[in-house]
Amino acid sequence: MSLLLTLTLALSPTAHAAAPSLDAPLLQAGSPQVSAGVDAGRVQALAQGRLDAVSRCYRKALAADPSRFGQVAVRLSVQADGSVSASEVAGETLGDADAARCIAGVMGAVQLPAPGAEATVVQPFTMAPAPLTLLRGRLKKNLQACAAGVPAELASQADADPAWSDPELEVLARVDVSGGRALAIQLRHLAVLPPETVGCLSQALDLGPHQVGTAARYYRVSLSR
Repeated sequence: MSLLLTLTLALSPTAHAAAPSLDAPLLQAGSPQVSAGVDAGRVQALAQGRLDAVSRCYRKALAADPSRFGQVAVRLSVQADGSVSASEVAGETLGDADAARCIAGVMGAVQLPAPGAEATVVQPFTMAPAPLTLLRGRLKKNLQACAAGVPAELASQADADPAWSDPELEVLARVDVSGGRALAIQLRHLAVLPPETVGCLSQALDLGPHQVGTAARYYRVSLSR
């Protein structure tokens, strides 16, 4: 089983806005993990529909720290009729517990299609202060090399982590760039990733190439098994 690496530029086609402005924060509802009988596509669509409310939670975090970025995963306990009996933070790399709990509260108010039995949903959200940057060819190739040959280890570690076992593993990165070179790199990931993979991704981002200029670049790297 091989890993495929995909790179995305901004919001998905199902997002609430067609394209963010250059200074608008990026918000996206990722692919949820769901129990049997729950339509993952319907859950994700409902989460996308709540992005305005999620944005208000995130903007409070940005007011305290304009560089804050990361991911929040919300675990929902769903009743047979589709009502949510409990909503809690399953994991977060945003670094703002209040904002994460605010997002969990937003999702606690949704009404899901009736699954017919009690179910569990884990819905992830990705957020960054600015649109993500498209990676260049050589950098994409280097990141693909990092992804190769590690699916078995990823699978075993994900299975051991009940809080997060998403088969679509995603890394969000901030790279501070000056003159096209990386000055500092921060990686945020909800999934449990092997240290070798994290180190390889960091080295690839350090080498670049990045867009010429001096700014913070935000990248999303999705490793799909």
